[in-house]
Amino acid sequence: MSYEPQSSIITVGRDASNTIVLQNSGVSRHHLRIIKNSLTPSVVFIEDLDSTYGTYVNGIQIRKKSVAITDEVWLGPIGKGARFDLRKVLAAKNTQQTMRQQFLQLEHIYNGYTRACIDLRKKERKRDALISMPFYAIPIIGPAMARIYLANSSLDDKLLMLKKEFQANYVCPKCSAYFTVEWTVLKQRGACYHCKTKF
Repeated sequence: MSYEPQSSIITVGRDASNTIVLQNSGVSRHHLRIIKNSLTPSVVFIEDLDSTYGTYVNGIQIRKKSVAITDEVWLGPIGKGARFDLRKVLAAKNTQQTMRQQFLQLEHIYNGYTRACIDLRKKERKRDALISMPFYAIPIIGPAMARIYLANSSLDDKLLMLKKEFQANYVCPKCSAYFTVEWTVLKQRGACYHCKTKF
C-alpha cells in the first residue's frame, strides 16, 4: 500500500493513477473516493466508484456515506478485501501537507540568503570606499594602510556566518539533509535528493 495524498479529495484503488494504491484482488482499479470535511476533521465523506466487490462501513455495504474516521471500512468482501484505516490515511495526508508547507518555506530561506549576501557585499563596498578615502590622502603609506585595513575586513566572516545559518535551514523537512542546489532546481525536482520524499 502506498500513500501520497495531497488534496482534499483522495481516490483509492489498484490503478497507479489513484492517490492511494492498494494491491488487493478485492479492490477495483478505481474503488473509492474520500472527501475530507474541513469543518469536522473526524468525519469524511466516502463514495464507492462502482467497484466490483463494493465498499463496507461497519459491516454494511454503502454507495455514499459520511463516516467517522474511527468507523471500520472494507474495500471488497469483509475478511477478503482490504481493511482501510481512515485515521492512517488522514494522518499521512496531514503529514504530507505539513511537509509541503515546510518545503515551500525553503524558497523564502533561499531568497533571503541570496538577498542578504548581495546586501552585505554592497554595504561593505560602500564602507570600504568611505574608509579608504582618508588613507589615500596620506602620501606613500596611505594606500598600504588602506589595503591592510581592508584585508582585515570582516566581510568573509559575515558571509561565513550567513552561509552556516543558511546551511542549517535550507534542509529537507524530513531527513534534514542540506540541499546544495538552487531553489528553482529543487522546486522543479519536487523531491529530496537524499531520502526521495516527494513534496
